[in-house]
Amino acid sequence: MASETDIVESYVVFLKDINLIGSNDNRKYLVSFDVESSDQNILLLANNLNQKFMENGLTVRIESPVANRQHFYMLYGGLFFIGIFLGSLFLMATVLIIYYKQISEGYDDKVRFEILQKVGMSKNEIQRTIKSQILTVFFLPLASTVLHITFAFPIITKLLAVLNLNNVALFRLSTVMTILVFAAIYAAIYSLTAREYYRIVND
Repeated sequence: MASETDIVESYVVFLKDINLIGSNDNRKYLVSFDVESSDQNILLLANNLNQKFMENGLTVRIESPVANRQHFYMLYGGLFFIGIFLGSLFLMATVLIIYYKQISEGYDDKVRFEILQKVGMSKNEIQRTIKSQILTVFFLPLASTVLHITFAFPIITKLLAVLNLNNVALFRLSTVMTILVFAAIYAAIYSLTAREYYRIVND
């Protein structure tokens, strides 16, 4: 592992060689250093080297794994936050719309279920009917979404490849996990809605 002092000394020798070649030379050079230090010191070293190159009128690109990691987090972390925010927003809107729609329909269906009870329909049969109705309303959109994602997955992988994200297996796993999370949330809201709907009908 090279120390920071060794790197600066190597830089001076390298800079002198470039100055001897002259400014009209079209060749490109790649110089790599293996530095064992803290992230802050590596960033400071890269910035100092970049500044010294600029002071000598040389166009040089300085890269470090620390700076690349920060750039990666800035770019994809922002996209990740936007995805989570929009996903949560749309999920809450969808769940609330379906929930209040079912509750309002519960008040409308109350009279109908009272009539069914009078003609001999048991409470267990009513409860099964309610569960079947709400189950369809809640999980039909989820099933349609899964079908849509299945056909859209090849296009999504191509769009992600533009951002240099090529791990298809990871995308597939992430998609399946996301569907399972959404299904679990839908199941929880379905259970709450069915219970509330049944309470309204039997009051």
